[in-house]
Amino acid sequence: MTPARWALAAVIMAMLALAGQAYAEDFVDLPLDTPSIDLTGHFKYLDTEKPVVSIQVPAKSGEQPELLSLEARGSAGTYRWGAVNLRNMGYLPVDVVLSIPYQGFVGSGVLWPVDEGTRVALVVPSRGASPAVVSDIGADSTTIRLEPSSMVTVAVQVTSGYLIGTTLWQRAAFDARSDSHAFFRGVILGIAILMTVVMLSLYAVRSSPAFPAAGLFAAASVGFIAIEAGYLPLINASLPPSFRLNSETRVVVEGLMLTGLILCLATFLELRKRRPLLGNLILGAGLLSLALPAYGWFEPARAAGLIRIAFAAVAIGGFALIFSMWRQGITRAQATMLCWSTLLSWTLIAAV
Repeated sequence: MTPARWALAAVIMAMLALAGQAYAEDFVDLPLDTPSIDLTGHFKYLDTEKPVVSIQVPAKSGEQPELLSLEARGSAGTYRWGAVNLRNMGYLPVDVVLSIPYQGFVGSGVLWPVDEGTRVALVVPSRGASPAVVSDIGADSTTIRLEPSSMVTVAVQVTSGYLIGTTLWQRAAFDARSDSHAFFRGVILGIAILMTVVMLSLYAVRSSPAFPAAGLFAAASVGFIAIEAGYLPLINASLPPSFRLNSETRVVVEGLMLTGLILCLATFLELRKRRPLLGNLILGAGLLSLALPAYGWFEPARAAGLIRIAFAAVAIGGFALIFSMWRQGITRAQATMLCWSTLLSWTLIAAV
């Protein structure tokens, strides 16, 4: 065989290999060998301005491809659908759970944060699936049963962004994970609430303004943890319809965290006594920052961006001030350095 024919054969073999790989990536084979897999790279997306569309779904060998009709919810200008194909290669029925986490703080952005909460408007399986919604804090989860040698296409209407972090679980592994996460979240929230109560109670022992400031920051942090963990729908379920919390609640909580942080900086260092002008300016900034949560109730995206930028600026600027006073041998600065360093590290990690 001539070198040219060898080259042509190599190209053809490479193309066949790539074609087989692309075909394999079109399906997620069940049963799973692991408790769960990440489906982020398996979704294919369709953006359309039509509220009703049809997509072609794979069929068994020798059968004609089918069309899955999708009717979107809402009145958005552009509708986004994500679809993933599952097939059961075993001889027994398989129960899996498709879990799509809420849009939380991570990945929400800074300058113009996206809406947080559910990213799913609708889940539409193709023929042969038996879907059912399962309770899952902080995620939209749906159980799907696949009969032996069956294939299912699951289409998801996405409200914002992409389905990053979507996980397919074995049902038993999902139940075990849900129980452990519920316990862990309860412990974290319990510790945070206890620390908040302790900080506020210490004010009765010693009337230092540092305790109310720390209590405000801790209380706002408890709200941040609860919302980030996905407890907002559960809280709303126990409230009357007229008092239910909405997406603006997150902006208010972040704004109160900013106010608490500014007040902590001023009170921990006793700036009004050590540096009166700077202390009064920082306290004034703390009081003015209360306008941001109020503004966030009407313009949540703009206010959230301003709050997050201001929080990072206060964390970095506060560390520089504390470090400067620590170099001067001020005892208060030495006592504040450790906790503010931890806070600055969290801020940097959150920014990343």
